[in-house]
Amino acid sequence: MGKLQDLFTEREIAYSKYGDLILQHLETNVIPAILEILQLTEQELPRLMWRGARIIEDHVLLFADITYQPGEILKDETASVTLTAEMALMLCKSIKVAIPLNLAETATTEQITNYLKESEKKLREEYETVYGKDDQEALNEKLKEATRSQLGWDIDPDLLNEVLETVQDFEIDSLSDEQQEALMLTHLGQHSRGKVN
Repeated sequence: MGKLQDLFTEREIAYSKYGDLILQHLETNVIPAILEILQLTEQELPRLMWRGARIIEDHVLLFADITYQPGEILKDETASVTLTAEMALMLCKSIKVAIPLNLAETATTEQITNYLKESEKKLREEYETVYGKDDQEALNEKLKEATRSQLGWDIDPDLLNEVLETVQDFEIDSLSDEQQEALMLTHLGQHSRGKVN
């Protein structure tokens, strides 16, 4: 190998080393707080992989993925499902969480958890102002009737109905309303041509 190639290799090693150190630091306070808020299922937790973090506008933005593979078998108390490629893709999630840099630097897990809960509460209030409170049927109807401009995505209304039917066929009744909503939005985001969740 030439000197230039060696420099590139050294850069990759250094980047990987410091990326790992950053995640190790965040594992002391930030990541446990995020996990407490996410309340991942027993099936999701072992599939969670933290991909990295970066600073954006005085916030630490963390990236993680929950991935499923075709052929995996998911079980609950009453049934098991072998994932097709489409089902595996639908269940995969990208997680992005931003925490103010000063909190990530010095706050305890409890303080960060409280910050995230307060942020979630504000977002929920804004959401309920637009869509109403505790009305899952109305939300489902709004999703079925949504136009491209309302969603902000270039998505065919027929695909939207197909997604809703696919999710319903998967029998996700055991999931909370928030988990069902996240599953739907994740699936829609994956079919949004270049838009990220």
